[in-house]
Amino acid sequence: MVCIVHGFPNSVSALRFEWAWQNPDKSRRLKEIVLKKTTKESQFAFRLRIVCHMLNSDPWRRLALTFRWLIPSEEIPFPSDILPPEHMVKKYGLVEKSTETVSKDPDSYQKIQDCFICSEPIASLSQFVRCQQMNFCITHFHTRCLAELVLKQTKEFEVAIVPIEGRCLRCHSTWKWGDLIRDQQKLIQISTVAQDQYRIANATILIPKPL
Repeated sequence: MVCIVHGFPNSVSALRFEWAWQNPDKSRRLKEIVLKKTTKESQFAFRLRIVCHMLNSDPWRRLALTFRWLIPSEEIPFPSDILPPEHMVKKYGLVEKSTETVSKDPDSYQKIQDCFICSEPIASLSQFVRCQQMNFCITHFHTRCLAELVLKQTKEFEVAIVPIEGRCLRCHSTWKWGDLIRDQQKLIQISTVAQDQYRIANATILIPKPL
């Protein structure tokens, strides 16, 4: 295996992408794109061109995906006329499993603040996203409030469900939506472990304090 695409929101989305990559002539997502191998094009280069078209097509073009060259020495350039979207990341090498330390000390956790946009409480981590500058900006949002506000600012509210990127309303640092959701999923996992293993009260509405 030379390269992979990862970062899908769930396994169903990943499997649909994989099927379309293997069967571009049958995929309804790619039916309007003429994808035929040229005489001078290798089979591998053709497959790379297909995936670049896919990454620029709905429903995948707004996802925070990563294109990874597992074997960097086998890398070939992306087609110059159909580069992957700028918000997607290119990486090299094998995927490394990340680990998070889950503290058993209740003092290591802090309460979620009210949403900075609507000023209402955030009832669960599945509704929660935060500014990524955690060391100096502790701004918290409802996932839906932030998504709707940014989509209205970028005039995409009628055509999209989630934004691609935006700015913190307080510190004005930039973020990518995929990074906010990955942080949310990490906090859900930490909270679940803290509650199940260490019996930390109300762990589902607590988050680890910044180091």
